[in-house]
Amino acid sequence: MLILADTHVHLHAVFDRDTALDAALAHMDYRAAGRAYRGVLCLVDSEPVRSEDRLGESGARQRWRLKQEAEGGAWRAENAAGRILYVLPGRQIISRENLEVLALDCRLTLADRSAGLHDLIDAVIAAGGIPVLPWSFGKWTGRRGRIIEAALHQRRDIVLADNGNRWPNAGEPRLVRLGRDLGLPVWSGSDPLPFPGEVNRIGCCGIRFNMKDDDGIAPGQALRRALTDAEVQTYRAPCSFTRFVSAMVKMQARKRLR
Repeated sequence: MLILADTHVHLHAVFDRDTALDAALAHMDYRAAGRAYRGVLCLVDSEPVRSEDRLGESGARQRWRLKQEAEGGAWRAENAAGRILYVLPGRQIISRENLEVLALDCRLTLADRSAGLHDLIDAVIAAGGIPVLPWSFGKWTGRRGRIIEAALHQRRDIVLADNGNRWPNAGEPRLVRLGRDLGLPVWSGSDPLPFPGEVNRIGCCGIRFNMKDDDGIAPGQALRRALTDAEVQTYRAPCSFTRFVSAMVKMQARKRLR
């Protein structure tokens, strides 16, 4: 079975839940090219957001019905046509060094900047999650870049991730290449920004891999198998230079207004 997973999804307040799921399904259908697949969205909330509360909302006009598979587990989303996606819970936490760590498939409760990078990674693992260091424009340079580089040499229990907001013509970031050369897994995710049109990018970037036997396996366990037992490929939609610059300008303006 083919598995497609967007490993960096935000359900921002300006996003409509069903539109987000429609977009993810359309992108994953395109990537599957007619093959049967299981689609997985890795939701990562930042403090104090709890967008998972919106997943179970119901109403006559809603196109998707969501139900939690088991207490504390993934959400199963099904539309009127019987198409299914899975949504995994997760957190995006900022380390004391101002570096982002994604905690996939867990609900770790830890305040931003309350722990150093290594302690934060250890906390994610202790909580049963998958610790991911996502590349971010301007954040993997200088002092913070040296901290990331040291972590790449010191640890074998982390995943690196590219994201959909990088202008591809600039080439893969140096530290992402280094991590790959050191044998660390490199994944990808859309990382949609908090602006209305960004909802349509959910599912446009991610990873794909094949599982020989996935009967009954939970989506989170499938991702864990991808760490060791599967050949993982990344995929991404093009990001134009105009969109890249526009996104960075809007994000900087938003930060100044907060």
